[in-house]
Amino acid sequence: MKRGARPEEIGIQTARVDAAQGAFVEAQRGLADRIQDAYIKSDDAVRGKTDLLFADANGAAPHVTFFFADSLFEQDLSLERAAVGQMLARWQASPAAPDGAEADVDGVTADLATLKGFLESLAAALDKTDLKANPSLAQATLDGWKSAVSLARANVAGGHGDLVAAAYDTREHQHEREQRALRRGGARPRALLECAA
Repeated sequence: MKRGARPEEIGIQTARVDAAQGAFVEAQRGLADRIQDAYIKSDDAVRGKTDLLFADANGAAPHVTFFFADSLFEQDLSLERAAVGQMLARWQASPAAPDGAEADVDGVTADLATLKGFLESLAAALDKTDLKANPSLAQATLDGWKSAVSLARANVAGGHGDLVAAAYDTREHQHEREQRALRRGGARPRALLECAA
């Protein structure tokens, strides 16, 4: 132990550290990909599946195109749509970079929670919609809207699950990399003292 690690042991440990570093870098790329996937699913949920339910959806004052008997809820839903639009614009302006993806996870998770809340509110509004109060709205159209919102909710939930799994994987690879780097360092002074005693 006093002599330290042999060169071949150091070489093996170095190779293990390099492999752990490579796995960590790949996990970071995977996490950045999951963040981008969460953005794509969120963008599709809002702009592809629910914007048809709003007039001026991307404007300053979006509002639903159907009537339901709760004007305060309708106003809240319009404000939520505006907030979600701002969130998507922010995401688009600053995509996740692999080397900083871990720092983005909390913010993206909070944004996905906001989006989930918006989609839940929209689903509740559609459930409150009375066809008698909306004479130009057909049952098939309402059912199609409900189906689109349900699919949007499922896609966003799936994107969130993938993001959580990728963040966990990245943390695990980071921990492994750090542990391997510590092992490569060889015997510690305290171990040498204990060996000498």
